[in-house]
Amino acid sequence: VALQKFEGEFPFYWVCDLPMATLQKLNAALEILQLLYDAYPEAIEERKVTSTLYRFCQKVQTFINAQLTYARLARDNSLMHSPDESGQLPLHRALRDNATLGSIKLIVAGNSSALRYADNTGMIPLHVACQDHHSPSVVEYLIGRLQSTTCLSATDFDHNTLLHHACMGANHKIITLLL
Repeated sequence: VALQKFEGEFPFYWVCDLPMATLQKLNAALEILQLLYDAYPEAIEERKVTSTLYRFCQKVQTFINAQLTYARLARDNSLMHSPDESGQLPLHRALRDNATLGSIKLIVAGNSSALRYADNTGMIPLHVACQDHHSPSVVEYLIGRLQSTTCLSATDFDHNTLLHHACMGANHKIITLLL
């Protein structure tokens, strides 16, 4: 559905362009935007969205601008493959910062080898997601992308598993997912 165009535009654009008369409509539109972005994150960079951004309400502009930051990062091959002083790639940092599923998908598309890249403490991005991210759907996506049940037993240099990290983050939904 996220890829079905109406009058030449994706649903993402049409939700952005809705007149937001009430806070209730705005909150519903922002939730729909989030769902559409998570399903098809590439829509954020559609020319019609970026060229008419000024027409959208302020909260929609803020959402789009925040996601565009990740979309632009994902296209920068040099940054995507350059670890920081902690040995973390942009994927580690985006997970720690609770980036949306759509943004995580864009970053993974920009550097799929980052999924298996361990930082200076031996944490792969999935460890970071289990400990720091609020969304089980992001953890589920990463597990699916790794396509291996051995990733579930991955340990960091302190021998902490994904479940250990989920417990450290006290995220019941992620703990349940892992169990």
